[in-house]
Amino acid sequence: MEPGEKWQANAEKVACAKHFPGLLHDWADARGKTIVSVIPLSSAEGGSGGGRPGQVILFDDRTFLVTGLLDPEPADLLNGLFAAGAQLEPWYPEAYARLCALRDTDEQLTRQARLEKILGAIRHNAKNLPELKEAVARLLKEI
Repeated sequence: MEPGEKWQANAEKVACAKHFPGLLHDWADARGKTIVSVIPLSSAEGGSGGGRPGQVILFDDRTFLVTGLLDPEPADLLNGLFAAGAQLEPWYPEAYARLCALRDTDEQLTRQARLEKILGAIRHNAKNLPELKEAVARLLKEI
């Protein structure tokens, strides 16, 4: 894995979320619209859940607003998009599929980076801690 690959994957995922079709960025843009559903951010699948307050407000014209926060962080916006996935996916199937693919790539690169970090730590410390090899072997047998 290239050093910037993980960063790039996350940046693409966030950019996709910020420019998701139908996303309103201000309450003024919702003036005159009819609300069809309100989804709490904490209901997101795979999201952090709980934490920061907020909700996704879905309107009848297939627009939506992630609200309850003064300035939503990218994680809040992503949490909102996944919380409202059951409603947004039928409205914007291509955009939602792209967002899910970017999330999956980011998660895969995160796992790969963690693995490389663990293996690197073992390699780096094996020389100074001869008992580390035995401890790692025991651990692998245990799990």
